[in-house]
Amino acid sequence: MSTAGTLYEVMQRAGARQGGVLQLVNANTLSYLPYNGNQIKINGIWRTIPATGIVGLTRTGAFVGGVAGQTLANNTVYNVFAFMNSSVMTADFVLNTVGHSTSLTAGNVGTEIKTGDDTRTLIGKVCIYSNTFVDDYTMRYVRSWVNRKVPRLDMYNIYTSQIVIATGTPTVSAPTINFLSWANETVTVNFSCMVWNDLAYGAYCRINWTGTSGLLASMNVASSSVTQWRNYGMSESRGDLAESANYACVWWWTAGGTAHCGSSLGSLISGCIDG
Repeated sequence: MSTAGTLYEVMQRAGARQGGVLQLVNANTLSYLPYNGNQIKINGIWRTIPATGIVGLTRTGAFVGGVAGQTLANNTVYNVFAFMNSSVMTADFVLNTVGHSTSLTAGNVGTEIKTGDDTRTLIGKVCIYSNTFVDDYTMRYVRSWVNRKVPRLDMYNIYTSQIVIATGTPTVSAPTINFLSWANETVTVNFSCMVWNDLAYGAYCRINWTGTSGLLASMNVASSSVTQWRNYGMSESRGDLAESANYACVWWWTAGGTAHCGSSLGSLISGCIDG
């Protein structure tokens, strides 16, 4: 006999908090398993996350916006919610544009839900890339709402080709790191390489945050001859990125001559999300 919603359930789960973590399994499958707790509140009732996890976390045959049997669209960001499909805890993928908010409904106050719908409790966010789920060091496109640092949120990408810049207009170059952000998270990006210019002009660099110039002033590495390599490095943090898919790469330009960025050892961009 179910005890959900009874005094017994209230006493048993007094002080409960949402547990679990959303993670990548493979290109077509995610999991949401108990982690740091096994409880989740859905529509005002604390429920136990099954040991085998929430069902429906697949790229095809999924609930999308409450409609069963759908395929997730490519290059699209979704919030992922848990709901009770009869007695089965199930995932529902909802377009990121719909949004999420903190419930103010009696019995469910404080639960993060699909905006305006207490039957959907937020568990994570994904972006579909090349018609797959992906979560690796260059592309953090699976994010959990709770236990956000599982797995770790470090990122890096190495570009082994030399970047050649002969323009005064900022030019985007590889390498790039891609990631999903929650609101008000701090993301830190570091960049390093070797630089030289065939004339005495050097090279300028800024972090490019999803098409927007970084906050730091331009940085110049002077070079007076073709044989004079200089070490180059910078670091910048942002806490104001949109809650969606973001990326960081580099804008390069030079006041004259031709700048050569990245020796045979390449250039490295790295970062971390303070989730």
